[in-house]
Amino acid sequence: MTISSETNPYTKVCEAMTEEGILIVKQFNNSLYHPSEQFEIKIDKDDQNKLRGIVTVPMFTDETDFNKAVRLAKCYALFKIAKKHKGFKRGLLFFDSYISNHIRDIYSWRECEKILRKLKIIGKPLEIHRPTFFSKVYKPKYICVNELADFRWIVQETQNYYRSKHSVGRLLTKCARPILNLLKNAVRLYLGFGLLVILARGNIPLPFNLTESLQGMSNKEILNVWWGLVQLYLLLYVLIYGPKILKNLK
Repeated sequence: MTISSETNPYTKVCEAMTEEGILIVKQFNNSLYHPSEQFEIKIDKDDQNKLRGIVTVPMFTDETDFNKAVRLAKCYALFKIAKKHKGFKRGLLFFDSYISNHIRDIYSWRECEKILRKLKIIGKPLEIHRPTFFSKVYKPKYICVNELADFRWIVQETQNYYRSKHSVGRLLTKCARPILNLLKNAVRLYLGFGLLVILARGNIPLPFNLTESLQGMSNKEILNVWWGLVQLYLLLYVLIYGPKILKNLK
């Protein structure tokens, strides 16, 4: 690997990935995402059954060159992991589930740190002098300084973001919101239809000859009509908004 003397950390990672054959593409849409999601990699195989990677990066971002280098190196790490493992093990690592995603995240951040250290973007942690038994027990053996400390902060911040995004509470809120909307609209249909019945029984003229139709309805018939309207609304709601709701739950 021949990396130029360019001191820009982001350029160093770009050059290393380009030599590996990874394509880096700028996309405006990625500029609109959260910083933790702006850098994405797609890994597949070409016509010769050779592994290839395409990384999409933001066209505009407020992130520093160091932060961009870290996030780009994370994509590079995923490519290296896919290249290192084959067959069943690769499929297991890249399977979309809570456990495999968690394992892959830990593994890729470790690989990312190795890449950045190899490119001399971050250094090794400093060992602390601990002369006494008390200090050896209660004080850490190493501390992170400078770029390494910044790297660890980005890792923590990214993990916190995804932990919050995919938390159980957030998932329950996403599931409960459409159900609550359906219940509210069912109540509105009941009140609206009930109001029409009250107006009809009070001999208030209604359009479409509704006055005569609603006047003679029994309470059971009123409930049956309301329930039919609710079912019709539910069907239309699922057809129109169902795909969008499922997409948001992912």
